[in-house]
Amino acid sequence: MSALPSPASPGPEPHQRKHAHRTARKWYLDFLELCRALVGLPTITAMVLEFLEFSPLVVRTGTAIALLVAIALRFFPNLHPWTVLPLVLSAIFAVIFILFIVPFRAHKESNLLAMSWLNWEQSLERSAGSCNEGDAACLAKVLVPVIDDRPRPVEDSQLTRQASDVVAGELLLANYKAQSLLNKRLSISKQFVGSGFSEPIGQSDPAAARVREYLVPNISVSDKSKHVWFWELDADKIVDGKRLLDHKLLDVLLNEPTANHGEFKKNWAWWVSRQTQPIDSRPVLVRFTQLDPERESGCLGRKDATRVFMSNLAEVAAMTLDEASRNSGYVIPAKEDYKSKLLVWVYAPEQETQAVRATWGNVLANFGAWVTDEACTASALH
Repeated sequence: MSALPSPASPGPEPHQRKHAHRTARKWYLDFLELCRALVGLPTITAMVLEFLEFSPLVVRTGTAIALLVAIALRFFPNLHPWTVLPLVLSAIFAVIFILFIVPFRAHKESNLLAMSWLNWEQSLERSAGSCNEGDAACLAKVLVPVIDDRPRPVEDSQLTRQASDVVAGELLLANYKAQSLLNKRLSISKQFVGSGFSEPIGQSDPAAARVREYLVPNISVSDKSKHVWFWELDADKIVDGKRLLDHKLLDVLLNEPTANHGEFKKNWAWWVSRQTQPIDSRPVLVRFTQLDPERESGCLGRKDATRVFMSNLAEVAAMTLDEASRNSGYVIPAKEDYKSKLLVWVYAPEQETQAVRATWGNVLANFGAWVTDEACTASALH
């Protein structure tokens, strides 16, 4: 008896067919499906809001919320709506906080800070208005309390303090009487950077300033107890086949004779080489000016000045005389433009407090004392 033919083998189970279909499906199709799910809703939302001419901020906010909803629907499709709703609301509130509340608070704080500076400037103007121009004692008396009461940064750091000091200094210079006094007593003008570094000639970018700058007492060269020397130089003098301008500054100081104390090289060469280091708390300082016999004061600066600017010698000693002067903020005029000689000063402070970094913070802190200090009294150099 012949056997009956065996029935056809059953086909694959449904779940097996589904798995085979997924296996055969190309990976990039899944990627495109993911992009469609995530990008579609935010894109439509952005287009609708743009079409309705909402503000850019509303468009960005709506798009961000739509993206959060798309993510929730894509990755959590089986969650109950009441379960998803708190997550969506939390995301919406987070977006609102970031895009609306935080900028609003920052804007409000900025307005309050601007108003405080405006009120301070008005107080400065009223106080200065009660004094005559050039009356240092009166201006010091009325302005010191105002300066001490200036707005302070909310976040106290070196950077915010420096920025606050610069704002106060610029507003101080905006007052004509204060500006005139600062220029007369401290040689501070509107070009003063106030960062503690000199601004090289030909540069207007404070970031280019790199030589440390100090404000020092306007010392008389007739006081020989001070460590002050000066040289009267012919900048175009030829030495060893090149102009004096093209020789290194320290070589010039050690090899050219001084105009006041003798034997600078013999007595101070060792000290200069050891002490002219940037880390020294009493740095040796240098100053460049033009020797004008008709206006010569016999002091580091003008006779009516109480403090003058000097630069750190260690930071310019290896430069040529011309480069050193430019980096200190002084430019040596061309020979046809001047008849007098170049005057180079070197000062070695005996005390740490004699040389103070030329920053707005130090100027504001010492304003009262510096503008009322006794000016230099000395006879001319010759």
